[in-house]
Amino acid sequence: MYAQTQGDAIQFEGGEIHGCGPSDTLISAPPMIEAAPNKPGTNALPSNDPQKLLDSYFHKEAPFWREIYNRTGVLELVHQECLRVILDFEAKIAQPNATLALDIGCGAGLASIALAKRGYTVHAVDSVLEMVELTRTGVASEGLGPRVKCARGDIRRLAFADETFDLVIAAGVLPWLQSTEPALKEMCRVVKTGGRLIFSTDNRWGLCWFLDPFTNPFLKPVKDRIRSAVERWRPGTPRARVQMTSVRECHRLLQANGLRKLEETTLGFGPFSLFRRDVLPRTTGLRLYRLLQTLADRGYPLLRWAGVQYVVAAEKSASFPRTA
Repeated sequence: MYAQTQGDAIQFEGGEIHGCGPSDTLISAPPMIEAAPNKPGTNALPSNDPQKLLDSYFHKEAPFWREIYNRTGVLELVHQECLRVILDFEAKIAQPNATLALDIGCGAGLASIALAKRGYTVHAVDSVLEMVELTRTGVASEGLGPRVKCARGDIRRLAFADETFDLVIAAGVLPWLQSTEPALKEMCRVVKTGGRLIFSTDNRWGLCWFLDPFTNPFLKPVKDRIRSAVERWRPGTPRARVQMTSVRECHRLLQANGLRKLEETTLGFGPFSLFRRDVLPRTTGLRLYRLLQTLADRGYPLLRWAGVQYVVAAEKSASFPRTA
């Protein structure tokens, strides 16, 4: 969902940045991930298989995604707040008799653990084995083994029957996909009619994108043309791009899939960058984050929809489009 800082080349929708070291914080922008170098005796990653590129990335960076919830910094705070909001939404909209939940892209397992403590039996799935193991370890340390079932799974082809779950959550998963709509349809398929879905997307119109020409959404068409020309002239290492979606586009997807919106918000203001470099010290950035988030939460015009993350909770209605 966001960039990380271990010296890897990471690409926004419109430009590349480089990690400066373990203590540096990069802007929370949708990255492009290079395939990991092939080890002797392994098959090369095909350039047309974004899922394998993503799996390679998360295989390598699993420790980072475990620690991000324990670190301080603007980037880390965005992730922590997103998880908090998702769990707050669940508490607000929970059905009295809901017992079965699906956590897609379980990562470090914090959401699965929280849901299990609230009484759910949770199926925690992730496409990357290392992430599944992180969840399994966290679940075991909390003594919740009987309540959480961990397994590899693909959001595009979930191995569950129709109308199985009372609750489905996907925190930070949809932005990594080439297309959001097929995954959302699959989530709708496995949740019960009247059940709840909660998910997050990267907001194309997040305030912090506008300062930096490499992330400014108005410059995206120009950047796309330049990148296409460069890639034709000088083909490079296969990369998988993370997608940003506007709040309006998310509303359209909800309506198209027979989902009734129950709760929504945007969150995350920063880190702010200029030409791929943070422009504020960490302490100042955190203060600005909290000020802007407070104003957004109070419904100030523009700021209300200007966080870098959009989080929505919805109910599956009986009008969900069904396949023949």
